[in-house]
Amino acid sequence: AHCRAMLAARDGLYEYHLEAELQHEFISSGARFPAYNSIVAAGANACILHYIENNKPLRDGDLVLIDA
Repeated sequence: AHCRAMLAARDGLYEYHLEAELQHEFISSGARFPAYNSIVAAGANACILHYIENNKPLRDGDLVLIDA
């Protein structure tokens, strides 16, 4: 799932797009549901502990933090 999110990441997508990639791969691999809500945070949002808004766009060069 993490590899799928890394391959999908590009300028202009939103954090929730990467979360959707994670969820798709989890379910495709047999998971019924995640053990906990995923955190996908890009840029400055990666510095926010337990970031949940998940609605900011990714920009070229952003660090993307994924806790899933």
